[in-house]
Parts: sequence; C-alpha cells; structure tokens
Amino acid sequence: MNKEKRILTLFKELNQEEQCYVLKQLTQIKSDELNTKISKINTKTAFLSFFLLFTSGLSPFIDNFLYLILKLFGVSIDDLEVYYFIDIYAFIWTIGVILSPILIIVSTYFRPSKILYIFPLFAYLTMLIAAILNFSGFFISGLTQFYAFIILISICSFYLLKRIRQFIKTAILSDSIKIEVIENVLKELNNNKSNEV
Repeated sequence: MNKEKRILTLFKELNQEEQCYVLKQLTQIKSDELNTKISKINTKTAFLSFFLLFTSGLSPFIDNFLYLILKLFGVSIDDLEVYYFIDIYAFIWTIGVILSPILIIVSTYFRPSKILYIFPLFAYLTMLIAAILNFSGFFISGLTQFYAFIILISICSFYLLKRIRQFIKTAILSDSIKIEVIENVLKELNNNKSNEV
C-alpha cells in the first residue's frame, strides 16, 4: 500500500502532459496484443532452446537409443562395417558426441534458462563417471549409462516443471499487480478531476 501511495504522490507531481504519457505507457503494458506478441516470441524461443539442449543431452546416447528401437522391431545393423570404427554403433556414438556441443552453441543464441543446461551436463557427467569406473575395473555398458541418464533427466524434468509452473504463477501475479496499479492511478486521477470541478 505504501508503494501505491508513493507512486500516486510522484504521479501527482507530474504535469498533465507527463501524466498522459505515463498512462499511455502503462496502458501499452496492459494491451493484450502486445502481451500476446511477447508471449509468442518468448514461448517459441524457450521451446526451441529447450529442444536444442534436450537433444544435445540425448545425442551422445543416440547409439543406445537406436539399438533399443532396432531391437524392438527385430532389425539388426551389427553387420555393417564402418572404416576406422569398431562397429556402426561406435560411429553413431561419435557423431552424437560431436553434435552435442554444436547444439549447445546454437541454443545459446536463443538465451535459454540456465537450468536447461542440466541436460547436456548430466549426459557428459554420466559418460565421465562411466569412463572413470570402466578405467577402475568396473564394467559400465553404454545401455547402463543411457538408463542412468534417463533416470537423472526424469528427476530433473519434475523439478523443471515445478519451476516453470512457479514462473507462470509469478508472471500472472506480476501482470495483475500492474493492472491494479494502473486502475488505482486512473481512479485517483478521476477523483482529482472530480474534486477540481
């Protein structure tokens, strides 16, 4: 309430022309058309950056994903030979690992939320831990790494959805506060005009 009084006091100190300018600026914020354009742009870039970062997290595991899909349909590509690689899955894994940082770099153009970098971070941490364990004498297969990654991403997704829900509630509350301040300023102006007459 004190903030509203301070705003109204400052607003009263402005001359008529300045008051009209401030009201025009405030009503532009209230405009549905402007808010829709902004939300469409933000939604598209947010979704695109989410998709790119999520894909960058999955791309090192594309060989395991492809293996599971082909196994599901009873197809085998184990016979295919690729020069300089042990098998076709090693080649696909290499392509996925190369694509991941490229996707991360492209996604930074869209200014994603920092929490979205958790997808590629989990992917590379999973591979790093598996490499260290394999070096230590434990055998961690690519599928085990893939399953660990999926479990970590599932936990992270629940947290991310909670944060998104909280952000939406905050945005709605912020808009309602702006509208309430505008309405209070307009009421005060109308009261001042009626008192002057």
